[in-house]
Amino acid sequence: MQRLDWLIGLNRLFLCGFFTIYISFVLTVYLIPMKKSFGFFLAAASLAVASLDVMAQAPAGEIPADMQALMSKYTCIACHRPNQRLVGPAYIDVAKKNYTNEQIVELIYNPKPANWPGYPPMAAMKQVPKDDALKLAAWINSLDGGAKKGAAKKKPAGKKA
Repeated sequence: MQRLDWLIGLNRLFLCGFFTIYISFVLTVYLIPMKKSFGFFLAAASLAVASLDVMAQAPAGEIPADMQALMSKYTCIACHRPNQRLVGPAYIDVAKKNYTNEQIVELIYNPKPANWPGYPPMAAMKQVPKDDALKLAAWINSLDGGAKKGAAKKKPAGKKA
């Protein structure tokens, strides 16, 4: 099985680079005025090159094996790390926003870029089954020091205690 690890890594590398370049192309052609498009495309290409290091994942001790498997399967790990800003916010920063598990699932399916200024917009990940998204959301929320969030006791996002 270890003989196939390099092939799996190469496949992930290709998919991550292709996805990043495709998104930057779509944004460049359809959403950004032409005079800004070259600069944006150059920035997106830089992001693509920076994100090609898909195999440089968080140390094994930081992410439980079951969560590592889910994040790899749905390519979450390409943009997010537990304690470090990458393309997207660190999971610990998401946990600090006090979202409920259900709200995180909704943001996985329908991201809201206004919630995370300074980050590129996340692609909607509607292919993630709800059960797996809930497992990921519960793990993300566990990173805030163990404080449990119930739907009824939820503080609005953006307000500090």
